[in-house]
Amino acid sequence: MNRRRPAPFLALTAPLVLVLATAFPSASVAAGCLKYGAPGVAVVGTIVVRNVLGAPGFGATPKVDRKERLAILKLESPACVDASADNEERSETEQREITLVPSGNADVFRHEGRRVSASGVLFHSISGHDQTLLLMEVKRTPSLAAP
Repeated sequence: MNRRRPAPFLALTAPLVLVLATAFPSASVAAGCLKYGAPGVAVVGTIVVRNVLGAPGFGATPKVDRKERLAILKLESPACVDASADNEERSETEQREITLVPSGNADVFRHEGRRVSASGVLFHSISGHDQTLLLMEVKRTPSLAAP
Protein backbone atom coordinates (compact mmCIF):
# COMPACT_ATOMS: atom_id res chain seq x y z
CA MET A 1 0.00 0.00 0.00
CA ASN A 2 1.46 3.34 -1.08
CA ARG A 3 0.61 6.15 1.40
CA ARG A 4 1.50 9.71 0.58
CA ARG A 5 2.85 11.92 3.29
CA PRO A 6 1.50 15.45 3.57
CA ALA A 7 3.80 18.15 2.33
CA PRO A 8 5.99 19.43 5.20
CA PHE A 9 4.63 22.95 4.71
CA LEU A 10 1.00 21.82 5.23
CA ALA A 11 1.89 19.65 8.20
CA LEU A 12 3.41 22.67 9.98
CA THR A 13 0.93 25.30 8.81
CA ALA A 14 -2.32 23.74 10.07
CA PRO A 15 -1.33 23.72 13.77
CA LEU A 16 0.01 27.27 13.47
CA VAL A 17 -3.27 28.52 12.00
CA LEU A 18 -5.18 26.85 14.83
CA VAL A 19 -2.96 28.48 17.47
CA LEU A 20 -3.32 31.93 15.89
CA ALA A 21 -7.09 31.60 15.56
CA THR A 22 -7.49 30.79 19.24
CA ALA A 23 -4.99 33.40 20.38
CA PHE A 24 -6.71 36.23 18.49
CA PRO A 25 -10.44 35.43 18.43
CA SER A 26 -11.51 39.05 17.91
CA ALA A 27 -9.67 39.18 14.60
CA SER A 28 -12.08 36.66 13.15
CA VAL A 29 -15.21 38.56 14.25
CA ALA A 30 -14.03 42.14 13.81
CA ALA A 31 -16.08 42.55 10.65
CA GLY A 32 -19.28 41.88 12.64
CA CYS A 33 -18.48 44.18 15.57
CA LEU A 34 -20.60 47.18 16.51
CA LYS A 35 -19.23 50.72 16.28
CA TYR A 36 -19.22 53.51 18.86
CA GLY A 37 -20.89 56.78 17.89
CA ALA A 38 -22.46 55.46 14.70
CA PRO A 39 -26.15 56.44 14.42
CA GLY A 40 -28.64 53.61 14.02
CA VAL A 41 -26.70 50.74 15.59
CA ALA A 42 -29.35 48.01 15.97
CA VAL A 43 -29.38 45.20 18.54
CA VAL A 44 -31.92 42.58 19.60
CA GLY A 45 -32.52 41.27 23.09
CA THR A 46 -34.84 41.18 26.09
CA ILE A 47 -35.41 44.21 28.31
CA VAL A 48 -34.76 43.55 32.00
CA VAL A 49 -35.34 46.25 34.60
CA ARG A 50 -32.66 46.63 37.26
CA ASN A 51 -33.08 48.78 40.38
CA VAL A 52 -29.84 50.32 41.65
CA LEU A 53 -28.76 52.95 44.17
CA GLY A 54 -27.51 56.26 42.78
CA ALA A 55 -26.17 59.54 44.14
CA PRO A 56 -24.96 60.59 46.59
CA GLY A 57 -23.14 57.39 47.67
CA PHE A 58 -24.08 54.89 44.91
CA GLY A 59 -24.84 52.19 47.49
CA ALA A 60 -22.42 53.29 50.20
CA THR A 61 -25.20 55.22 51.97
CA PRO A 62 -28.39 53.32 51.09
CA LYS A 63 -30.67 55.35 53.39
CA VAL A 64 -29.96 58.57 51.46
CA ASP A 65 -29.00 57.23 48.02
CA ARG A 66 -31.42 57.90 45.20
CA LYS A 67 -33.18 54.82 43.85
CA GLU A 68 -32.70 54.46 40.09
CA ARG A 69 -34.45 52.22 37.61
CA LEU A 70 -32.43 51.06 34.59
CA ALA A 71 -33.47 49.28 31.41
CA ILE A 72 -30.86 46.66 30.55
CA LEU A 73 -31.01 44.95 27.17
CA LYS A 74 -29.86 41.33 27.56
CA LEU A 75 -28.52 40.54 24.10
CA GLU A 76 -29.49 37.34 22.29
CA SER A 77 -25.87 36.73 21.41
CA PRO A 78 -22.65 38.30 22.70
CA ALA A 79 -21.49 41.44 20.94
CA CYS A 80 -18.13 43.01 20.30
CA VAL A 81 -17.40 46.69 19.75
CA ASP A 82 -14.48 48.10 17.79
CA ALA A 83 -12.93 51.31 19.05
CA SER A 84 -11.90 53.82 16.45
CA ALA A 85 -8.53 55.51 16.56
CA ASP A 86 -10.11 58.95 16.97
CA ASN A 87 -11.81 58.37 20.33
CA GLU A 88 -10.85 57.19 23.80
CA GLU A 89 -13.39 54.39 24.05
CA ARG A 90 -11.92 50.92 24.14
CA SER A 91 -12.81 47.78 22.23
CA GLU A 92 -14.94 45.19 24.02
CA THR A 93 -15.72 41.55 23.34
CA GLU A 94 -18.28 39.06 24.62
CA GLN A 95 -20.67 41.76 25.88
CA ARG A 96 -24.11 40.42 26.81
CA GLU A 97 -25.80 43.52 28.24
CA ILE A 98 -26.36 47.12 27.15
CA THR A 99 -27.92 49.82 29.32
CA LEU A 100 -30.59 51.66 27.33
CA VAL A 101 -30.42 55.42 27.96
CA PRO A 102 -33.63 57.17 26.87
CA SER A 103 -33.43 60.46 25.01
CA GLY A 104 -36.45 62.67 24.38
CA ASN A 105 -39.65 60.75 25.00
CA ALA A 106 -38.37 57.22 24.34
CA ASP A 107 -39.94 54.72 26.76
CA VAL A 108 -37.29 52.06 27.38
CA PHE A 109 -39.45 50.32 30.02
CA ARG A 110 -42.59 49.75 27.91
CA HIS A 111 -41.67 46.25 26.77
CA GLU A 112 -40.08 44.96 29.97
CA GLY A 113 -39.48 41.21 29.75
CA ARG A 114 -40.10 41.13 26.01
CA ARG A 115 -37.85 40.59 23.01
CA VAL A 116 -37.19 43.91 21.28
CA SER A 117 -35.11 45.56 18.63
CA ALA A 118 -33.42 48.74 19.83
CA SER A 119 -31.41 51.19 17.79
CA GLY A 120 -29.38 54.21 18.73
CA VAL A 121 -25.90 55.49 19.39
CA LEU A 122 -23.56 53.20 21.30
CA PHE A 123 -21.05 54.52 23.85
CA HIS A 124 -18.75 53.06 26.49
CA SER A 125 -19.30 53.38 30.24
CA ILE A 126 -17.97 56.62 31.63
CA SER A 127 -17.83 55.98 35.37
CA GLY A 128 -18.10 53.27 37.98
CA HIS A 129 -21.74 54.26 38.36
CA ASP A 130 -22.58 52.74 34.97
CA GLN A 131 -23.93 49.22 35.44
CA THR A 132 -22.76 47.84 32.09
CA LEU A 133 -19.68 48.50 29.95
CA LEU A 134 -21.88 49.40 26.98
CA LEU A 135 -24.68 51.96 26.88
CA MET A 136 -26.96 53.02 24.04
CA GLU A 137 -28.76 56.33 23.68
CA VAL A 138 -32.17 55.58 22.17
CA LYS A 139 -34.43 58.29 20.77
CA ARG A 140 -37.36 55.99 19.97
CA THR A 141 -39.09 53.39 22.09
CA PRO A 142 -37.63 49.97 21.25
CA SER A 143 -39.99 47.97 19.02
CA LEU A 144 -41.09 44.38 19.55
CA ALA A 145 -38.85 42.07 17.55
CA ALA A 146 -40.23 39.45 15.21
CA PRO A 147 -40.07 35.92 16.64
